[in-house]
Amino acid sequence: MNLFIRFALATFAVTAFSPAWSQAPAAPAHSASPATSPATSSATSSATLRQTIQSFVPVFSGRVDVQALPLSQAIKTVQGTGQRTVYIVTDPDCKYCRKLEVALSQIKDVTIYRFEYPLTELHPNAANIAKQIWCAPDRSQAWEVYENQHLTPANNGLCANPIDANIALAARLGIEGTPYIISSNGRMNAGTLSAEGLEKFIDGTAE
Repeated sequence: MNLFIRFALATFAVTAFSPAWSQAPAAPAHSASPATSPATSSATSSATLRQTIQSFVPVFSGRVDVQALPLSQAIKTVQGTGQRTVYIVTDPDCKYCRKLEVALSQIKDVTIYRFEYPLTELHPNAANIAKQIWCAPDRSQAWEVYENQHLTPANNGLCANPIDANIALAARLGIEGTPYIISSNGRMNAGTLSAEGLEKFIDGTAE
């Protein structure tokens, strides 16, 4: 058997029986990235999976896993000792959110995490205002001033901000409107509450 035939048979054997070679997927047509080796593809898949898990906020039986909420995307306000906690998904231009703010101002000893979620279909300027509030040196104060006096911070809102991430978060939680209130044990309430109702909701005594 001459050298050429031996080489042809060896090439056929590798191509036909090596899964790593014969089944490796091609790079997507829309991707500018070159095809990667199986080891590199595996590493990329693992990284993508980790990112998906980190961005996922589970909801079980109508309750949110609050330990998974990305608090770095929220405006934090501490009233009194801050020993209790409540999470608010809110729009700076939402009139019902402003009613909730009145109730919130009467609650003592609570830490409030506000996730800015502008409903641009209803409030076209809300996204820009949310960004300006986020870019302010004191976000909590900027939020309060805008809600009470309708004064926007003196910046262009072009800093790094979590507004798009908050919109994605709301989608994952099934939230389509504002305000939305989440208690420290993950119970959810759609819509505003009175100060009395909010106290009961935060303490877990609401019916």
